[in-house]
Amino acid sequence: MRRYLTLGLALAVTATAVGQPLPAPPPPHEPVALPAGSLYRNDSISKALNMTPQQLERLNKVSDPIQTKFAADVAKLGPNLTAGERAARVAQLQQQYANEWNKSAADIFNEQQAARYRQLQLQYGGFNAFNDPDLARRFNLTDAQRRMLNESIDWSRGQMADYYRLPPAERERALRLYRDYRTQYNERFNRFLTPDQVRTWREMTGEPFDFPPPTFTPPGNPPGNPPPQPPQRP
Repeated sequence: MRRYLTLGLALAVTATAVGQPLPAPPPPHEPVALPAGSLYRNDSISKALNMTPQQLERLNKVSDPIQTKFAADVAKLGPNLTAGERAARVAQLQQQYANEWNKSAADIFNEQQAARYRQLQLQYGGFNAFNDPDLARRFNLTDAQRRMLNESIDWSRGQMADYYRLPPAERERALRLYRDYRTQYNERFNRFLTPDQVRTWREMTGEPFDFPPPTFTPPGNPPGNPPPQPPQRP
């Protein structure tokens, strides 16, 4: 179980079939996506995993200090970084704290919960999941795929930033924008992977989870790395 959890983030993304309805991603907890210990806080996910109040309490004790340290380290990033440098550094911090969280939380989940949680992390992550070096090596991404990955992550970040800029009074317009984004995200993801890679992805992510839609107004600072859109599964 511990080895299974430490495969890495499914980021964002924080994470899902041609011809099938596309589940929406989970709501964001921060404009800069938190490490792996965020998904369980969603009521629909904790219920799907049949988590007990005792497990949730233990996960909170593990998650809170890790997320606090993560937010502090992100805040320390210098203002002179380019957008690309900042995104790369944030991704490194996410991976670092995700690994720490996974190790700390491994003994809290039972085996079935751990396996399903990993699948949900991957669904949540979408493109961002491939920032995990182990996952990128497993899929043996080509140089062209790596370029497409970076372009798609940047594109996704921009799309979600546009969504968050709309005021709550324009929620209907925002949701239309978001539906268009979902459609385009799915098209990009299905161009990103080869048919063999798609089959591997389906095996790793399991049954698509119907995540609730994202919250309209993100907390904290302006969006930096909003949760990714879980892709449809062919």
